[in-house]
Amino acid sequence: MPRVTANITHITTPLVWTNVSNVDTPLKIGTKLQLLPVQPTDEHKTLMNTEGIVRDFYTPFQQDIDHTVHATVVGRYGGRYDLVKLLCKMNGDDDVWNTFFFVDVNDARDRATEAKHQKLLDALPEWAKIQASPTTQRKVYRKIKTHRKFDEIQRKKVDRVFRKTWRELRTIGFDFDPKSGETNHYSKRCIDETMLPMMRYLKRSLNVWAQAFIDDCTDAKAYENDEVWRRGQLGTDEYPEGETSFVGDTGAIV
Repeated sequence: MPRVTANITHITTPLVWTNVSNVDTPLKIGTKLQLLPVQPTDEHKTLMNTEGIVRDFYTPFQQDIDHTVHATVVGRYGGRYDLVKLLCKMNGDDDVWNTFFFVDVNDARDRATEAKHQKLLDALPEWAKIQASPTTQRKVYRKIKTHRKFDEIQRKKVDRVFRKTWRELRTIGFDFDPKSGETNHYSKRCIDETMLPMMRYLKRSLNVWAQAFIDDCTDAKAYENDEVWRRGQLGTDEYPEGETSFVGDTGAIV
């Protein structure tokens, strides 16, 4: 059963911003964004000539926008991928504001059906910070969210997702056939060029996403002090009591 902490705390909430990639999509009208002064790489400059989504992403950043003043979502435009219309303060002494269309990268990634577009969207830089709490310090009531204790049932659910995802992940870099047994043999060059770099990337990616998720949910610094992430130990041959993995379990997963 889910656990619910019933107490409600009376607190003062400060202004907090988080990366726009951390929020649910699509961006809603009225959302406030702190634009980042993004510049295309040499590779992206070339892609702008052939890939419309890369060109559309960088085009509004060529405008003389005052990045120190937050922009506001005032509309949307739906096409092959979603654009959000932002009201932006322009540089200069005059109080001049204009609207420009920006690519809602998260929403576009969710809707992309081609691997080519997914790859392009994943390579685009973080383009804005988004308001994660009220813009002014004020008294609010915070109710602690519901959570489920991470026990054997939850571990099995995680492993079920991982087992399915892992089959897809390993096809990215490997010609692996689960039915061929010992004939799945790769050269040392594959180990150096594919296996180790991919595993390091997966581990670091999980680390980054986990850190961001925890930071969005609490002010506690428990994550940085956790032994698994500080020392990178606890491999497949060493599980603490209550953390056994079911990844290799062929039995039914509830």
